[in-house]
Amino acid sequence: MDSSRKPERINPRRHANILSQILFVWAMPLLFKGAKNGLNTDDLTKCMPKDSSEDLGDRLEEKWYAEVERARCKGRKPLLRNAILRTFWVSAVVDGVISLIYIVIKSLIPAVLAQLLMQFQKQVSLSSNRSANATTTATDIVNETSRAIRSIDAAVKSMSLLSADVGDVAAGNAGGASSNIL
Repeated sequence: MDSSRKPERINPRRHANILSQILFVWAMPLLFKGAKNGLNTDDLTKCMPKDSSEDLGDRLEEKWYAEVERARCKGRKPLLRNAILRTFWVSAVVDGVISLIYIVIKSLIPAVLAQLLMQFQKQVSLSSNRSANATTTATDIVNETSRAIRSIDAAVKSMSLLSADVGDVAAGNAGGASSNIL
């Protein structure tokens, strides 16, 4: 771009609300236009006032002169690094804190996921133990009922045989089985 030609359009971010800035909604029209037709120099907008090179240069120049004076008083050479750090330390600290939070959260995701899976596994094993216990209990009930029915059936058969034998004894067939019994 020719340095003599400057963009005239106002930056859409300048009037965007906080949600629009966080989600980059303010950039959507430019992104759609770029995807559809491509972008050229006419699509450029003015930069934000805080990002203008004049403002940043003035701030850095002020910190540089302060560093030169400080170095002269201490008898050492001035360091550009110190001037840059004093100019941009606030944004560097904010970016560092945000990055640290991001790194910590990203590092904790596997641990949280493991805890979540273990919690579900405990619930599944508890419910499977309950269902296994319920199945065992139901099986025990069926088995006991079956045994009781068989013992009742055996008792009924014994009683019928006994009554048949008693009937034979009463009829005079003392030693043998009744002819009526199959």
